[in-house]
Amino acid sequence: MVIENNLLENYELKSLTTLKIGGNAQFAFIPENIEEMADIIKYCNKENKKFNIIGAGSNLLISSKGVDDITIITKNLKEIKKLDETRISAQCGVKSANFSRFVYDYELAGGEFLIGIPGSIGGAIYMNAGAHGQNIKDIIESVKILDLNSNDIKEIPFSELYFNYRSSIFSDKNYKILEATFNLPKGEKEKIKERMDFHVNYRAEHHPPLTEYSAGSTFRNPEGDYAANLLEKVGAKEYIENDKVRFSVKHANFLYNFNDATSLDVVRLMYKMWDRVNKEFNIKLHPEIKFIGNKTDEEIELWEIMTKL
Repeated sequence: MVIENNLLENYELKSLTTLKIGGNAQFAFIPENIEEMADIIKYCNKENKKFNIIGAGSNLLISSKGVDDITIITKNLKEIKKLDETRISAQCGVKSANFSRFVYDYELAGGEFLIGIPGSIGGAIYMNAGAHGQNIKDIIESVKILDLNSNDIKEIPFSELYFNYRSSIFSDKNYKILEATFNLPKGEKEKIKERMDFHVNYRAEHHPPLTEYSAGSTFRNPEGDYAANLLEKVGAKEYIENDKVRFSVKHANFLYNFNDATSLDVVRLMYKMWDRVNKEFNIKLHPEIKFIGNKTDEEIELWEIMTKL
């Protein structure tokens, strides 16, 4: 395929994110299958072009000034297959909730928590998504990746994925996730449904509704505490930035865009609360949100402060 002829110009990204913030991508590519995704990544690598990958757009802040890098959108990579009695393969663009429903239909346990996570399988693997004692690492068998150092497609077994709290080998290695194989134990359908309902009901009670434009957890939990607890203590729930973005009154670690906020509004709000927590408790929270695109000087400065380890 001729990559250049399939690039979409000035493509809107705002609607692809759960925050509903962001400018346009100068160039975007929407692969129809894993082979096309590998081809576009190889092309970017060979031509020394920077690129970003967007799945379901959760935990993501896109600059209001847009993105110059090529943006690869995985929304069409949504194939899930049953390989045998307990093994499932899923492409990186599969929505987490759809995966949860799929394995439930086959009476497979361990994917219940994904019903309440508004992201994609690729993002869930990258971040080792989890909730209430369940994590993606508990059901992963292997991940098919493209190694940017060699341009080879490889299968990485669980033992080499190095999962940790909200991190994995993908945080450090030059690997891009294409699809994954999961191995889930058989379970009783009624009990699986009970756990799925628990996650849905817990989210409804304790998290802002999905109708609010939120990116999910704003900061990672520091060791020995919860980011939401610290943020609530410094008044995050009461503060509104530029009458456009605020932290949820239901959960102090969820900020949401309620009035056409910009990326700068979000970064300013994050930094103000980050600074208060740092001064009050001497704890430097680390953003769980990923920030991409053409940042302003102020955004660069504040983001570097918050992400400096």
